[in-house]
Amino acid sequence: MTKRAELKATLFALGILMLFPGCNRSSPPRPSTPSTSGVLHLTTASFEGALGQEKPVLVDFWAPWCGPCRTQGPILEEAAAQIGDRAVVGKVNVDEEAALAKRFDIRAIPTLIVFRKGQEIQRFTGVQQAATLTSALEN
Repeated sequence: MTKRAELKATLFALGILMLFPGCNRSSPPRPSTPSTSGVLHLTTASFEGALGQEKPVLVDFWAPWCGPCRTQGPILEEAAAQIGDRAVVGKVNVDEEAALAKRFDIRAIPTLIVFRKGQEIQRFTGVQQAATLTSALEN
């Protein structure tokens, strides 16, 4: 096993898989699909429109091969249901939208960022509970 593969295995086991160029993923990226849960699947094309709203915006930077990201998914949906139309909740697949991940200096996933009027207000790294996310959006 190469040193790079050992590092990736260690980080994955710890739930801290870092994003680094050339990382081989265990599964292919999932195509963007509309969400029925109130969570928007954001792309580079739709990102600015989401941020341009008057409502606060929560964005989850994630990848389908990331275990902690899969844990965060249902929690994000729960937060979106709790917050309703008082905020926008979206997710960005870092495999498909690498430019957005780079723009916001995403070094580990899941990373969740709260925006107000297009400006970053708060950043969380790692799995967060729905109450933490809704509180960040409401304050």
